[in-house]
Amino acid sequence: MGGLVIEEVKMIFANGKMPDYMNRTHIALIPKIQGPEVLGNYRPISLCNIVYKIVTKIIVARLRPHLDKLISHSNLPLFREGRVLTMQLQFKKIIHTLSRKKGKVGYMALKVDLEKAYDKLEWSFIRDMFFRANLSEDLIGIIMSCISSVSTEILFNGEALEPIYPSRGIRQGDPLSPYLFILCMDFLGHLIQEKCEAKLWQPVKASQSRPAFSHMFFADDLVLFAKANAINCIAIRDTIDEFCRLLGQTVSETKSKVYFSPNVDRDSMESFCDILGFSSTPSLGKYLGFPIRHTDSSSQDFNFILERVKKKLAGWKANLLSLAGRTVLIQASSAAIPSYVMQCNQIQGKILEGIDQSAKGRNNALLAKLNWRFHTEKDAKWALVLRNKYCNSRRVNAINADRLPCSTTWKAMKKGMASFAKGSMWTIGRESTLSFWHDNWTPKRPLRHLIHGPLSREGEQLEVKDVVADFGWDWHRLQFDISVEIKDMIQAIPVSITS
Repeated sequence: MGGLVIEEVKMIFANGKMPDYMNRTHIALIPKIQGPEVLGNYRPISLCNIVYKIVTKIIVARLRPHLDKLISHSNLPLFREGRVLTMQLQFKKIIHTLSRKKGKVGYMALKVDLEKAYDKLEWSFIRDMFFRANLSEDLIGIIMSCISSVSTEILFNGEALEPIYPSRGIRQGDPLSPYLFILCMDFLGHLIQEKCEAKLWQPVKASQSRPAFSHMFFADDLVLFAKANAINCIAIRDTIDEFCRLLGQTVSETKSKVYFSPNVDRDSMESFCDILGFSSTPSLGKYLGFPIRHTDSSSQDFNFILERVKKKLAGWKANLLSLAGRTVLIQASSAAIPSYVMQCNQIQGKILEGIDQSAKGRNNALLAKLNWRFHTEKDAKWALVLRNKYCNSRRVNAINADRLPCSTTWKAMKKGMASFAKGSMWTIGRESTLSFWHDNWTPKRPLRHLIHGPLSREGEQLEVKDVVADFGWDWHRLQFDISVEIKDMIQAIPVSITS
């Protein structure tokens, strides 16, 4: 069987075309809500042929190394680890900035809902985007045959209905679909960039310095940011209309919302909403499953975590699981569901107690991990925004720095800072310029905390490289003897030869 599959895959790439019989797809309808009544309450998931999936995954593997050349850098995080958290951190910080705006200049954030975004994508536009990205004609041909040769049969009561032959759209469940969609969505990013360069669209700055945000895309979740005035509203509406015309998309004006900063008066809001065609909202609710906390948010924003865990457990109780099975299910539900939200939020103690005994520790550990990302992903936009806002010299040197107002994200990070500091230390090498006494390069805090008495000026300036010898440590460089316990601890630390 394995040999036949390999030969079939080779033949498809040799011919540059996906055979029709390999592209027959069954669609399973997954309910979006309890008690679905209309077709719109279901999410169609395509069940593709295994050979088709092998071919498309090979194509994806060939495209992935070249994504930085195919799409703009603002959309690259969508294909990296932790992408949901990255988008969420950026979004939360921007909304926090908007909700505290004062003065005459107001800003707005728009959540744009595309109706059946995958299903309405025009094949001709996908082909145009491939040529625009300078892909080879052979690769374009095989990808387009994967898209256009499909036939679909809906599974109903366990049986397949008559086949449907679509003329547009891509399938959920197809390995190619996320890449095709973001390639097309990148075109909207270019349209927005043109408006920004023409000074018709003025983006939002989350801090006084860089960076500025005009849009955020995650699949079909679109959020746009701009200054709240008529010129920006007209530019946004024109951009959305052009995008929908070219891609065959439709915007749901009832589901799309606009959030205005509090310094925008009611008359202006109504005028801007008329131009945009969307209604205003005092709260954007959730984004990517995370609650967006505004200045007037309450402590009940995270009650949905307990409700979701209870709902998960209640749904499985009817299946008469064994005692051991229920134990495993409880542990899995109480860990996976809350952990998604805990990644960048400090959850109230009452909710953590309602989940399980270890929830508080998990929340703290995840916030410590967020601190680690903050220190290692220095060029990430969300890290730049937080660093410029909360790590500038004016704020750090303030007398009451810990009491200054900050966003919920920074509050959560401060909660995890102690665990992060306790569990992290510098790695050292023979040429390390870390301070021997004052930097944290040992398992037990900086060495200055472990000794008593004053240090000479020369001792204060002592660096690790001054004490590291070719085969061990040169203790004679120290101005006094240290305890055997401290020496043993230092000698157990690995020293890199190259740095």
